[in-house]
Amino acid sequence: MKDLTDMELLFLTREKATFLAAFYKDQVVGTIAVRPYDGRIVSLGNRYNLEETCEIIKCYVDKNLRKQGIGSSLFNEVERYCKEVGYKMMYLHTHKFLPGGLSFWQKKGFITILDECNEQATVHLEKGLVNNEL
Repeated sequence: MKDLTDMELLFLTREKATFLAAFYKDQVVGTIAVRPYDGRIVSLGNRYNLEETCEIIKCYVDKNLRKQGIGSSLFNEVERYCKEVGYKMMYLHTHKFLPGGLSFWQKKGFITILDECNEQATVHLEKGLVNNEL
């Protein structure tokens, strides 16, 4: 909830962070955000260089408008942004029970680095940004 109540501090004025939304008929129908990864996931240890790694979060598309390219458009814009600000690695986690979540990220080139097989069915993924040229 802090991500929403402190949006300005966490995304809008923070360096190397952004929050994007897609609109249809004056309604938000999709969102995605990026922020510096903070190393808080204990099970990942010290896997990432925190200066070069971002976390993709808050990716959501209205269930009635899925499979129409909204999520892909939002992700493409975030990926462009990540390259522009100099990130070299994108990290995210999802849950197997979310409809289409894991397959969406796999189609975008993310690879699974850890499947926790826990109650929340958490899967951790990453995607390298080896070419930071625009």
